[in-house]
Amino acid sequence: MKKTTVIILAACLLLTAVSCSKQNTASQEAASEKVILTPVSTIRVSAGSITDSRKFGGTVTAKDSVYVMPSVTGELQNVAVKVGDRVEKDQVLAEVDASRDGQTYRPSLIKAPIAGIVTSFTGVEGSMVAPASPVAVIENLDNLEITISVIERYSTLIKEGNKVIVTFDAIPGETFTATVTSLSPTIESRTRTRTVKARLDVPEPRVISGMYANLNVIISTRDNVLVVPYSALSTSNDVTSCYVVRDGKAVRTTVTTGIREADKVEILTGLKAGDILVVRGQGLLSDGTPVRIVE
Repeated sequence: MKKTTVIILAACLLLTAVSCSKQNTASQEAASEKVILTPVSTIRVSAGSITDSRKFGGTVTAKDSVYVMPSVTGELQNVAVKVGDRVEKDQVLAEVDASRDGQTYRPSLIKAPIAGIVTSFTGVEGSMVAPASPVAVIENLDNLEITISVIERYSTLIKEGNKVIVTFDAIPGETFTATVTSLSPTIESRTRTRTVKARLDVPEPRVISGMYANLNVIISTRDNVLVVPYSALSTSNDVTSCYVVRDGKAVRTTVTTGIREADKVEILTGLKAGDILVVRGQGLLSDGTPVRIVE
């Protein structure tokens, strides 16, 4: 009887051990099949607008600026103006006495060739002057423009009438608009640049000749095109790609791009409106990685 009881107990223990072993194996298999989801942030690709522009530096100059030179050689006399004076066209600025030993001449008058402001007067009364040496500069400061030297690479992109966003270091925190008014017909052979002129749309009295200007010239604007954050893309070996989410997985997608504006870029091929684009967390992804979308 005792022998039978022992046999039965042994059999029960064996069955229990086998059952536990199967349960442990099943748990281990389930654990090994558990999928780890990588958290990502996404946006839905949509159409928008983007602007193509180029940045340059420029200098404010007077559109009308002339050097004033005497017509004869002689002694500068009767200087009637100083720097900062406003003069009218043909106003007398000074006289030149061309008299020599034994020869007396009537004083030759130096007149203002244009109306404007005397911005420089280098002649000193009593000194000798000659036709080859300017004694003054007169500028029409009511008619200012911004002169830009555009490198040859961009020289054909800019057209007359292009809009310009302008800021000045001397007027911080404010933005102005201007328009391209003229372009030099040639490239300067020494500097390989093309001179471009722009004028503020609304005259600003605080802007004066000689100021440095920061310009963002608007080349073109594209509407109703696919626009995504540039930071969502990566480029390797000249191939640009991004990740979109399909069926819960990250799918690496090759794209071609167009215009870039700050952190926005135009997508020409590879994406379509409505695609779910990964914009954060893509550095942890590879093609086919299971993902969990978080805000």
